[in-house]
Amino acid sequence: ALLRGSAPEALVRDAEAMLTQAKVSGHEQAYLHYVLGKRDDASGAYVDAARHWSAANALRRRVDGGFDRAEYSEKIETAIETFTADLLRSRNADALHDERPVFVLGMPRSGTTLVEQILAAHPQVHGCGELTGIVAIAQEACECTGLRWPQDAARFEAGWMRQRAVDYLQAAAKPAPGDTRRLVDKQPYNFLHIGLLAMLFADARIVWCRRDPRDVALSIFSESFSPLSSYATDLDDIHFFIEGQERLMRHWQSVSPLPILEINYEDVVADTEAQARRLIDFAGLPWNAACLDFHRSGRSVQTLSRWQVRQPVHSRSVRRWRNYPQWFGEA
Repeated sequence: ALLRGSAPEALVRDAEAMLTQAKVSGHEQAYLHYVLGKRDDASGAYVDAARHWSAANALRRRVDGGFDRAEYSEKIETAIETFTADLLRSRNADALHDERPVFVLGMPRSGTTLVEQILAAHPQVHGCGELTGIVAIAQEACECTGLRWPQDAARFEAGWMRQRAVDYLQAAAKPAPGDTRRLVDKQPYNFLHIGLLAMLFADARIVWCRRDPRDVALSIFSESFSPLSSYATDLDDIHFFIEGQERLMRHWQSVSPLPILEINYEDVVADTEAQARRLIDFAGLPWNAACLDFHRSGRSVQTLSRWQVRQPVHSRSVRRWRNYPQWFGEA
């Protein structure tokens, strides 16, 4: 009720009063700070919004712990060292041939939900949401085979990989209409697993969503993310995470046998039809004007962007970082 600056003042005062009550847990206090910050941001009270979001994230770090930069860096470096162009080309030759999978990935809050909604508005596309299947396969790789993942990627049996691919697609397609030609998985963190995607699917397509990193950082810092996303509670950690993602994605672009379409949020906002046509063409489908009316589709959206994608594309979220010079400097 506090979101978007439209709450009655009495409700706002109640929420602020709850922050001083001992019975309100740290997680609940943090959530109150997040939504009070949203309310202040919407009304232009940016200093107050920054105060609330800083308090929210400080509480989250005390309760949930901080981000392990060394562990994250090791994941990035191991992937870069392991997945060479020769390895991926060889393993992709044994992958499952199926044109349905499309993976939309990148940083959270970079436009992944918007891209999925545009694609899913096409009558031949099913939007699967943020699936966990690829992450689960990476975890099973060690548990089921005794091999290391990803260091032993070259040693995995093609049959084992192919069965994982079949199982993943069966689960993804279960709620989709029978004539669906494309299945869109918009799990952002699949950027860590493009090597695995190339080993599973010979014909998959990948869309890398990008956005001004300052807007990404602000959007992440102002939202209540899962405790597993421990980087999300510190602006410096968010910057570190974005840089690691960028470095790994540039590596994937240089070695992946799967096509990767780079699409910028700001370009989608500036010329939605041109970018929507790029997406549909990349997906190998004929153009359909319904893709421009995605906000009317009535699809269930479970991500933090669920409010935005009920509206036509707008520019209000472009360069929001300028409202917070104490964090990002002057424009």
